[in-house]
Amino acid sequence: MAKHDKLTLNIAKAVRASEYYVLKYSSTERGKVVDVAVKDTDNNPYDLTGLKISFVEELYNGNMVVDEDNFNTNADDLKNGKFSYLFRDEVYQYDGWAHFKFTKNENLIDTTSGFAIKINFDIDDDLDEKSYVVYFERIKKEHQDALNNLRELIRQAQSLNDENQGQIPIIKRSVNDVNQSLTDNVNTINQTIKDTKAELAKQINDEKSALSDRLDTLNNQKDALSVKVDTLTEEKTKLSQDLETLTGKNTDLTTKVDDLTSKNGELTEQLNNSKNEISELKSKVSTLEAEASQHIKCKFDGFKSADEAKQWSLANHGIAIFDDEASSTENS
Repeated sequence: MAKHDKLTLNIAKAVRASEYYVLKYSSTERGKVVDVAVKDTDNNPYDLTGLKISFVEELYNGNMVVDEDNFNTNADDLKNGKFSYLFRDEVYQYDGWAHFKFTKNENLIDTTSGFAIKINFDIDDDLDEKSYVVYFERIKKEHQDALNNLRELIRQAQSLNDENQGQIPIIKRSVNDVNQSLTDNVNTINQTIKDTKAELAKQINDEKSALSDRLDTLNNQKDALSVKVDTLTEEKTKLSQDLETLTGKNTDLTTKVDDLTSKNGELTEQLNNSKNEISELKSKVSTLEAEASQHIKCKFDGFKSADEAKQWSLANHGIAIFDDEASSTENS
């Protein structure tokens, strides 16, 4: 396994050291890995848990290398501000100035201090060394140009200030006039406010009095409604009691109806039984009458007349049997 380079970087908020790391690689190298340890302002391990890590490098040719991949770490290492990074191929083509940044939900949280990456071209090491120096000389020149521009701005501001000194008396008179005008306007506005307040106070008092009367009326209506509610509540209670009484009576009547219905069923059954018994008795009577009639018919031939048979029937059975038939036979 190839040996990894080591970097210990403070976050950019910390005080920058006078020295910085320089990583040197050959232009023909590939697959170099750097082990990074990040420290906070107190030089304690910087917790990277939950943060997205990116590598950022500005190359000597003006291009940027931004990489959010090629990182290797685990939960414990992140907790202690540690991770490993595998450089992309573009890194080995030009010198550059690099750092790592940490984001969360697309929001920048922190960046590390910067470090240089020096690329040694195998064909011309001396030329490469010069280009490296020129790169930092260019950065120095840009900073100096910015400083010169700032100094020019300060000079222009000072010149403008000198010119303004002559305008101060005129401006003061104008300011005094404006102040007097503003004072007059303020006094007018104050009087208007005072009059308006008085009018508003009168309107408020009138409205308050009207509202108070309205409130008294509403309270009286409320009291009347309360009395009515109490009366209705009492009536409701009485109706509830009457309903309970009627419900009890209804239950008793229902019980009695059920009893009468049951007795009616029994009486109906007894009536039907009596009807059946009467029918049976009628049938027996009919049978007996038929037998008696046949018997008497047999006897009738021995009588001389119908009257004689009738008398015999009355004497022996208490009824006149076949009176019509005997008279019919006698007439014939």
